[in-house]
Amino acid sequence: MKKSLVFTLALFVLLLFSSVCFADDRYQLIYFDDKKDVFIDTESIKYEYYQYQQTVDKTKINVWIKTTYSETRVKEILEERKQKDLSVKGFDNLSHTLTHYTFSRDNKLFILDSIDYSKNGTPIGYYYPYDYTWEDIVPDSLGELIHQAVWAYSYDTTNSITMRLRAER
Repeated sequence: MKKSLVFTLALFVLLLFSSVCFADDRYQLIYFDDKKDVFIDTESIKYEYYQYQQTVDKTKINVWIKTTYSETRVKEILEERKQKDLSVKGFDNLSHTLTHYTFSRDNKLFILDSIDYSKNGTPIGYYYPYDYTWEDIVPDSLGELIHQAVWAYSYDTTNSITMRLRAER
């Protein structure tokens, strides 16, 4: 009996360790506070590619950013949406948001789109800007932190990003 308990415990520890070692590292945490966690989707980082000219612009990067929310933040988002007279359907079950950005080296960004997801993975909200204009990144903001993290990651993985671009063409 004691041997089977020790064996079961050892097997459990081994399975737990292996699941941690092989966990999906697609999303890299770059910021957290008591209301949200912000992650870079490392598999989505790509230099801007102009298909018509078949050129790569290494001064611009496209990336998806994932933001997960605490229950406190979900309640705040619900209140903000109510105050703006926006639909709150499904937002009581909000899990995370995926936002598609383009960042330039000269401290500018624009948002291509943003999708809110429920805890069961269903899209519950969409945001598409009316006007795709570059915006200055506010100093000492979360936007600046994301910008710096994306470019730092791209410097570390330039070869894999370029190879990913070639593979997609």
